[in-house]
Amino acid sequence: MSPQELFAKASPAVVRVVVRDKDFKPIGQGSGFFISADGLLVTNFHVVKDAWFASVLLSTNATLFVQGVVATDPDWDLALLKVNGQDLPHLTVAAEEAPKVGAEVFAIGNPAGLTNTLSDGLVSGLRRDNGELVAIQTTAAISPGSSGGPLLTADGKVVGVTTLQLRGGQNLNFAVPAAKVREVVANRGKLKTLASAGAKRLDAAATAELEKAWAALAEKDLRTAALILTRLKVTHNDNPFVWCLLGWLHSDLGNHELAIDSFKKAIALKPDYADAYICMGAAYELAKQYPNAIKAYDAAIRLDPLGKTGQTAKRRRDALLRLLQR
Repeated sequence: MSPQELFAKASPAVVRVVVRDKDFKPIGQGSGFFISADGLLVTNFHVVKDAWFASVLLSTNATLFVQGVVATDPDWDLALLKVNGQDLPHLTVAAEEAPKVGAEVFAIGNPAGLTNTLSDGLVSGLRRDNGELVAIQTTAAISPGSSGGPLLTADGKVVGVTTLQLRGGQNLNFAVPAAKVREVVANRGKLKTLASAGAKRLDAAATAELEKAWAALAEKDLRTAALILTRLKVTHNDNPFVWCLLGWLHSDLGNHELAIDSFKKAIALKPDYADAYICMGAAYELAKQYPNAIKAYDAAIRLDPLGKTGQTAKRRRDALLRLLQR
């Protein structure tokens, strides 16, 4: 394919990954790409290692939300995520050996947040350790934000995952070989959910509204964020995440009964929404409705016994029980 044809075919499968902490504050972003129509996404481990909440921005400016992590390999800086979506454009991971030195390659990513940027270059080296290929060196430009994007040959197959750039040199860029991606996929395990698991797709207009809400949160303008989310709950009243986030904001504003009602609506839409239960437990606790708080924490523990949410719910429940026993 020509560079234009390759970009037209491959770029819809490449996304910007945005990671947030437990207070929904952005803590990083990178790139990723789908390898299946049902939402398996490859990215770098360092992009998502501290994630509590994660979303992906498509080339159409629509937003999908990350259900959780199904595999990681910190040694090779790889992570396999499951995104809430169907019939998604996806790329093929090459099964053959890495391209030879001198082969033309292309990188697609989001350097400095610039969505779906194409760069081209050559394979400038194949770096091995005890005979094992450990990195593909390329002159295709990689910058912060490109991490986790695909390195492609002219036929559109993924031969590597762009990972790092050595500063202080010229065109010293590296990608993890595709063979390591295949190993991570083969060794995938049970889904470890994130707080974003309850969210449904947002179109470009709703994405823009949510970005305004994020900005208001960053500026501690909770009332503006609540007004935006109140609008979103009308246009997206079947999205449990919108209700959950609105409940979280009402809790921060001291509107405990409104918060509890919002979490109940989120749970009605998604009965296995562990994060809605833990947030509802916290709201009940702030409202001094302690028996209801304990029931909500117990539900979160039951739904996510080994995950971050379940473990956090257990700590909160146990602390509350100790307080009530005094």
